[in-house]
Amino acid sequence: QTGATRVGYPIQGVWGRVFKSYANVNGVPTFTRTDTNVFIGPALPTFNAALTNTVRMGRFTAYWNVTMERGAILSNGDRSYRVRQGGSDEFLKLLTVDPKTGVWSKTFASDSALNWWNVADSFDPRDNVRFREASLTWDVPDALTVPRKMGKMAITVSGQNLMWWDHCNCSDPNMSYQGGTSFG
Repeated sequence: QTGATRVGYPIQGVWGRVFKSYANVNGVPTFTRTDTNVFIGPALPTFNAALTNTVRMGRFTAYWNVTMERGAILSNGDRSYRVRQGGSDEFLKLLTVDPKTGVWSKTFASDSALNWWNVADSFDPRDNVRFREASLTWDVPDALTVPRKMGKMAITVSGQNLMWWDHCNCSDPNMSYQGGTSFG
């Protein structure tokens, strides 16, 4: 249950049922989960940082922004869904391929992952470092613009969310998975 608000815990904290124990009873794996939802962690980062710089050289201005977020947890329903649908890298790397025919086959490991994600909930850290933005601007010389009655002009090339590094089994650690809700 993500988004619960309870006294003494962060607003919209991440809650869920987690596995308490595992036992092999006569060759049958048996997992025990908590009876009720337990607090997993905060949904919003407890630490944020940003490093930004602007460098000007002649007619050129370069700008970049790198950010860091730590301490948040993501209730990642997308992870189990992607494994169950057979489309996640986590699942695909467990399959084998026949080098002669090119046919992919399931393995014990892929079946185990599929069974695990049929009963388990995924809670992933949202910790990430992001190369959030970079731009390069050229101030066009007045000799090119004033005679054409264009005034001051600058040309900018920029990009956002250029790269990020995380340990989340998700498309983006800043995502909000709402697949099971009516208006998500």
